[in-house]
Amino acid sequence: MRSLLLALPFVLLDLGCAAIEGGGPRSDIKTAVASVQFLEDCPDPHEEEPARSAAKVAPGAAMQGDSLDGHGPVHQCTQSTMQLSFENTSERDGTVHITGVRILDAKGSRELGKVAARKPSVWNAEGTYQRWDQVVPAGGTRKVAYRLGDPDWSLVQRAIGESEDIYAYPLVLEVEVEVDGKAMTVRSPQFTREQVHVIVT
Repeated sequence: MRSLLLALPFVLLDLGCAAIEGGGPRSDIKTAVASVQFLEDCPDPHEEEPARSAAKVAPGAAMQGDSLDGHGPVHQCTQSTMQLSFENTSERDGTVHITGVRILDAKGSRELGKVAARKPSVWNAEGTYQRWDQVVPAGGTRKVAYRLGDPDWSLVQRAIGESEDIYAYPLVLEVEVEVDGKAMTVRSPQFTREQVHVIVT
């Protein structure tokens, strides 16, 4: 009986170690919004119609000469994006998910609208973006871009005031990030909505 009691603490100690190793520490990932560009929400490449994949008619352009045969104002659709940087300072790979994106008034930090983020892509050694599995390796860094949808710009205009120039008004993007189940919130530097570029031919 005495030998059984002496052995018991060692059994409990082994079980405790197994529980710690099984759960493991969360990865420690530093997150920052590097930049934001708000122009348009373009069709994703595989969704574009072949005849209109290179360019499309500018919104609000005159009907006369607005075809794609080089005789009117046209523009290439420029996708709205946000760029984030992730740095994993731990010894364990971490998984990252964007769970929410909001546009805020940079003057008062009030919410002006929600934005959908999609198709994360990572900057690679060849100097291009490729599809990202949303994993930041242990001790590694990732520079990542997300495509952004449009908020309801009419509601944004109403919130900031009809007299305000929506293309000059300072905005901030607030991003909710989940790292291995742990939630955090980061904010972008100030930015303004950009005008769509129209090429007159």
